Amino acid sequence: MPNNKSRSVSTPHDQSYKLLFSQRVLVRDLLLGFVPEDWVQRLDFETLEKVGNEYISNELLKRSNDLVWRLKLNGEQWLYVYVMLEFQSSNDRWMALRLMTYIGLLYQDLVKAGQLTEYQKLPPVFPLVIHNGLAPWHSPMDIEELIEQVPGDLSSYSPSFRYFLLDESRQATDGPRQSNNFAADLIDLECCHSVDEVLKVVQRLQSKLLRAEHRPLADAFRVWLQAVLFKRLFSDEDIPKLDSFEEVTTVLAERVDQWRKDIERKAAEKSRIECRFETTLKIVLRLAELRFGPLSLAQRERFGALSETDLETATDLVLSATALEELFPRDKPRSS
Repeated sequence: MPNNKSRSVSTPHDQSYKLLFSQRVLVRDLLLGFVPEDWVQRLDFETLEKVGNEYISNELLKRSNDLVWRLKLNGEQWLYVYVMLEFQSSNDRWMALRLMTYIGLLYQDLVKAGQLTEYQKLPPVFPLVIHNGLAPWHSPMDIEELIEQVPGDLSSYSPSFRYFLLDESRQATDGPRQSNNFAADLIDLECCHSVDEVLKVVQRLQSKLLRAEHRPLADAFRVWLQAVLFKRLFSDEDIPKLDSFEEVTTVLAERVDQWRKDIERKAAEKSRIECRFETTLKIVLRLAELRFGPLSLAQRERFGALSETDLETATDLVLSATALEELFPRDKPRSS
């Protein structure tokens, strides 16, 4: 996966994923299928619309992996859905802070665009992070966990903000399998471990996408399959060009032998990476507690947010370190 250090640079993977989540039906299925909260049932999906540059500034729109949608809640109140597509292979400890900043920019833009009268309140926003990295997401989801705790009344001035996380590979393992949900189809394709699984999902998709109203979504899936899934399965010179979604099954049948070997190798590699990361994390946590005593939840999450390389370095340092802080790399400024 691209590591997202430069948020202004968009890759074919990013563009194809954004194209998918620019489809109303996919956003609808995402909310209905993967946000198990009561308010979702009170949404009017007939009003679902993507927010364009008439409402938000270029400063916000240039974040190429983010999308803003809105729809009516309880029949009359606008709810904005801020979707952040996160392709980093490692965690971003400051995600809650970044997302809170972007929501603030969205509010500011709505005021500047005249979307609110002088006496109206700001509309509610549902912040949604979609993560498809190999490592599980360990970063704090609430801004409170990133702010130093203070005594007494001073704590009442700390901001309150949290985001909703869809961690795709964990969702595919632990979450519902929904046969009539396009978002579930996408996540299943992202996380397939065998040729049989992929073919089953593609065939399921193909039968649903034959309807004329789903033609834009079929085209978006075609672009994503070619830019992302086929990129993983085939060498660059062997990636087939698709002119329609209907060609997908034919292409897979023609290359099934090669694909089976490649996908099994990649699945095994992914499993090794995740297993190695979790094992290294457990070792570091255990050694750190033996050396410095019980760790707080924030300290454990900080270790979980490290890259595998930084975890290995921490393992080497833990017995000689004089303070827990020595086990963490110095923070580097993150480009926005």
